[in-house]
Amino acid sequence: MNNDTLQKNTTTPSTSQRLLERIESEAITPTPRMQFVLKQWGIWVVWGLTVLVGAIALAVSGYVTLSAQYALYEATHENFLTFFVAVMPYIWVILFALMTYVSVYEIKQTKRGYRYSTKFVVGSNLLFTVLGALLLHCLGLGYALDQKLGQQIGMYMSMDKMEQQMWQMPGEGRLIGALEPVDPSNDSAGQVLNFKDVSGMLWRFNVDELQERELLLLLRTTPVRVIGTTTSEFSFHVCGVFPWVVGKARGRTEMKAGRQEFDTMMHDKMGKIEELADKITDSESQIAQKDRLCARLPVMHRIR
Repeated sequence: MNNDTLQKNTTTPSTSQRLLERIESEAITPTPRMQFVLKQWGIWVVWGLTVLVGAIALAVSGYVTLSAQYALYEATHENFLTFFVAVMPYIWVILFALMTYVSVYEIKQTKRGYRYSTKFVVGSNLLFTVLGALLLHCLGLGYALDQKLGQQIGMYMSMDKMEQQMWQMPGEGRLIGALEPVDPSNDSAGQVLNFKDVSGMLWRFNVDELQERELLLLLRTTPVRVIGTTTSEFSFHVCGVFPWVVGKARGRTEMKAGRQEFDTMMHDKMGKIEELADKITDSESQIAQKDRLCARLPVMHRIR
């Protein structure tokens, strides 16, 4: 029995012998430890990059969302929902979701990644991404990147481009541009002023219904947004004038102040229109008839 066992052991190669033979036949060489270390570091670097890109995407999306809260949406859309759907930065939302998925996958590939639950990994990743997005937003980088991409990539629709597209629509009673310089010694009330929009077209402006602060803003010859209605070819009856801030990141306080000014201005106009409506008769003068133009604007009904 012992002889048979001994003979079997000498004829059957051991596991260690088989491994040595395989190593020799396949020319297997040991992998340096540094290669494993670099691989682990590489995974963490990729994870960091995905978190950074995700934070950038969230920062841009956050700026657009914040801007939407204080936008003058009544002038361009039926309601806030349709406006928000139009300005939602879908490309950044999709990129944020993609980067979140990739970063979670990368953490799972680390040496101890299998120990963490998916909920924990996703939660911690979102935490780092949100913190990074808040930092970038405070530094103004979310808006800066959005604007830079809009300037460099023609197909990219930045917030500035989108606002210009929504407001430069003469057929719907909206223009962006600046007033041509006028003689300050002349009385501007009742004048027909020349206004050049962003497309280079020249419009004859009637400003009979403007309030004093709106007229002063228009006379600064700085870029503004205007609402009103076309009365004839290249003639525009102005019903509202608002600042147009482009190329600059606006803070919440500034945006909120702009929104409050819009609300105040529009409600003042509504009060004036309602007061005039009570006095309108069939024998009314031509000037009084002009006052009705602003009353018929859709924005006047939406602001209620």
